[in-house]
Amino acid sequence: MESFLEGIVKSTIDHAARNDKLEPFDVLVLKTLFLIRYVDEIRGNLDNLVTLFIDRIDADRLTLRHQIEASLQRLEKETVIGRNGEDFFFLTNEERDISREIKDVDLSSAKEAKFLGELLFEDVLKGLRKHRFADNGKDFGLNRLCDLHPHGSRTEGDLVLSVVTPLADDYALYSDGKCTLQSAADGGQLILRFDDDKTLGRELRTYLQTDKYVGRKNDGTASTTTVKILRERQEENRERRQRLVLQLEQLCREAGYYAAGQPIQPKGGSAASTLTDALNYLIRNSFNKLGYLAHLSANPQAEIKAVLSATDADDLGFSLEAGQGNQPALDELLNYVNLMTSAHKPIILEDLVETRFGRRPYGWPEWEVVLLIVRLVRKGDISLASDGATLPLDKLHEAVIAPSKWKRLLVVKRQSVDQGQLQAARHLVKEVFGNLAPDGEEALDAHLRLQLGGWRTNLSQYKTLADTGTYPGGQAIADAFGVINKLLAETASVGLIGRFLERKDDLHDLSDEVHELTNFYTSQRPAWDKLRQAQTRFQPNRDWLDRDGTAAKALARIKEILSAAAPYGLIKEAEALIQTVERVNDALVTQRRDQILPGIDAQLAKIQVELDAAKASGDLRNQCLYPLQQLKGQVESQSSLAHIGQAAQQAVELSDAALDKIEAALKKPPGKPPKIGDQDAPPVYVKPRRVVKATAFVPGTYLETQADIDAYLSKLRQALEAAIADGERIEIR
Repeated sequence: MESFLEGIVKSTIDHAARNDKLEPFDVLVLKTLFLIRYVDEIRGNLDNLVTLFIDRIDADRLTLRHQIEASLQRLEKETVIGRNGEDFFFLTNEERDISREIKDVDLSSAKEAKFLGELLFEDVLKGLRKHRFADNGKDFGLNRLCDLHPHGSRTEGDLVLSVVTPLADDYALYSDGKCTLQSAADGGQLILRFDDDKTLGRELRTYLQTDKYVGRKNDGTASTTTVKILRERQEENRERRQRLVLQLEQLCREAGYYAAGQPIQPKGGSAASTLTDALNYLIRNSFNKLGYLAHLSANPQAEIKAVLSATDADDLGFSLEAGQGNQPALDELLNYVNLMTSAHKPIILEDLVETRFGRRPYGWPEWEVVLLIVRLVRKGDISLASDGATLPLDKLHEAVIAPSKWKRLLVVKRQSVDQGQLQAARHLVKEVFGNLAPDGEEALDAHLRLQLGGWRTNLSQYKTLADTGTYPGGQAIADAFGVINKLLAETASVGLIGRFLERKDDLHDLSDEVHELTNFYTSQRPAWDKLRQAQTRFQPNRDWLDRDGTAAKALARIKEILSAAAPYGLIKEAEALIQTVERVNDALVTQRRDQILPGIDAQLAKIQVELDAAKASGDLRNQCLYPLQQLKGQVESQSSLAHIGQAAQQAVELSDAALDKIEAALKKPPGKPPKIGDQDAPPVYVKPRRVVKATAFVPGTYLETQADIDAYLSKLRQALEAAIADGERIEIR
């Protein structure tokens, strides 16, 4: 058979036979491994080798097993054979060289511990980082250690889960006593001590050495044979990792468990369930104030909303009584707030929820702690503040329901208002606002803010009108804003109620002013508008009205009312004053119309005569008469005495314009004359008009002598005679 072997195989066997560290039986084992190397049905494990080496019926299998096992160890040590778990296989020269190089790969103990932690915590325990405590639903963070090497980040206050494996340098020192003692450190830890298993270290080391070697050699320069061997090693490593995970799973189940200073025997069918039972034991026995929170809410976030939204005494009482079962927890929380307040230290909600009461010795769920805080807020023991201002009740839910806002919220011991002040404030509310205030500090605070806010809203609407300058109360509104804004700036109920009582006199005055303003802008405003419009309407005739004693007095009173800073009690006079002036004004207007309208009628009649004489067309008649008719209509509807008076001169001017149009029409070349029987109708002739202004011939301001009269009359006579001589008609003005 040897004659058919490849030279490289025969060389390997011959080299083993000459190796003085090996025995002749070892060479037989090596040859057997070669023979089954490529027989898939026969794996190279110890049991199969024992079977293959039985050469007689009464062979001693146990002795043979020990002999083969020792031989395999010597062969593996000399790197003549390879091993993959429980299977051994023949190595060619090249495979042997690669295996030796893999064995020579240097590893640090820290790297081994890190990889072991990765397998344990990520593969076996499925990335376990937190433990959900079934008793209260809280997630406890875990600080994970493998042979005292941290795995992942470490957070102060989290539970310590420490696993001691046979790879630890001081594994032998971890007796039951040391593990028990160590589990009591730092308030309580969970210690897992794995049983001593020699294969764990060998398999782990081989995996890391192979992985590192293959990664280094896969650079594209290796021969085809080398690449094939490297792939085989990678496949072996994949299987090796799976075996390691299964091995660690078993070691976890069979490990020694120590928690809170006691050896324990947790129950579970898997590593994860066993560990869960052990962590539950640790929490129950190392958080000695966990039981203070005896009654847990089925939905704490919904209950938080219910407590904060309770409006009447019955709802609030029910919400607060629901928390009485957790009175020890409420007392513990309030005592801590009092202690920190007396030490002048700020209490941040996030620290209170997650650090103080989320860790030992409490271990309370975050939302349960927030619910306790909300109950204390509604009881009036504490308050929450943000950016230096106490949060009002209607803003609390929005603030506490988002954990991202907890770091900006401060828990503050609340100052309370004594019963005497509460009663005094309620009495003042009735005097100022005219209604009954509810009992209780929070309810009174909310009522005050509602009433003051209502005032501010209404005054803002009034201010828009007052700022136009046509309505009164601008200064009163500004003063009211000053008082209201200072009161509402008090964010705490104790501050608002105290300031409300301090400004008692100001609030009485303010109440009267707000009442007057409200009455004015809701009821008196139409009367004010009518008075202001009447003053505007009478203004054009003021000079004539002031000559009447009654009208002048009424107008002065109207001006006094409209310019008053607080005219609210005077507006009742408005209607009578308007009627008084109206009567005088109507009489003056009627009188002036009676003076002007006859003159306009005379001009209309004059133009009508001229049009008839000129036998004017309908279009010309309309052009001449319509402006005068329109002016007459304006005078009949006009209320301004000055404008009515100006209409007399306008009538003369419109009459002159009409006459000019008539004369211009007569000067146009005639068309074909109309027929009268068989003859043409005679043409229409109207003498041209000359306007003579008698005052134009006055030599001076006055006629003082007979000579002045004679000179004036002479000039006037000459002008009149010249017009007659020219065939013109004369109109004296």
